[in-house]
Amino acid sequence: LLATAEFDIKKEAAWAISNATSGGSHDQIKYLVSQGCIKPLCDFLTCPDPKIVTVCLEGLESILKLFSLKMM
Repeated sequence: LLATAEFDIKKEAAWAISNATSGGSHDQIKYLVSQGCIKPLCDFLTCPDPKIVTVCLEGLESILKLFSLKMM
């Protein structure tokens, strides 16, 4: 949805992914990554709405934290 939907749907999808990455289990987050959620979150960083950019950055931060913990 983040890659192909209209703006309002993309915005809601970004919120849903960010919420899932901040409160989901490791397995749930790994599943979202395996389904390709990183690129659309990055693509949405050019959005003119700073709140949406923040939401995407928070989601990406949660993913990076999870995978950096796994590397240790």
